[in-house]
Amino acid sequence: MKVEDVIRITRDKENAFNHNNFQLLTEKGKDVGNMPAEICNAVAPLYDGGKLVIESAELSFVEPISARSRHAKQAILFVEMHAKLKTSG
Repeated sequence: MKVEDVIRITRDKENAFNHNNFQLLTEKGKDVGNMPAEICNAVAPLYDGGKLVIESAELSFVEPISARSRHAKQAILFVEMHAKLKTSG
């Protein structure tokens, strides 16, 4: 993956570890991970309540596995999410 690749963010209520989970997918549907739990826990209630719309997301930075510790099992992806809060009225 490279910077500016499109990421699809999908709701994953069935996740065994966090029912607030959002899964990150490539344009072709390949699973590339999950949003951090702290962000999921803040965003999910707004998203589920129809108060937040995720408009787009893209890869903004990649920390390759070669730049991480020898114990690392995967690269780290930084995703820039563009969302809009709906206001009533």
